[in-house]
Amino acid sequence: MAEVFTGKTDRAEVANIRLRRFGGGWTVVNGSGAVIRHEGGPQLGLIEMKVIGESDEPDPVPATDPGHPGLTVDPGRTRGNTD
Repeated sequence: MAEVFTGKTDRAEVANIRLRRFGGGWTVVNGSGAVIRHEGGPQLGLIEMKVIGESDEPDPVPATDPGHPGLTVDPGRTRGNTD
């Protein structure tokens, strides 16, 4: 995924992504995505998620966790934050 964010590649795949369900538990998906680049204009990002299963195991990460440190642009700011 990091190669997509840095522009080294236009495509990436990630397996066994757990998406939290309302009411508890997880939906497990495999994801793939691509960036369609356009010189001088906005880029288009496409993602596909294929459901491969479910899980009821407990969440190993506390709800107060701020996320992966690699997603931070500046201290206290995350991607997409325009404040």
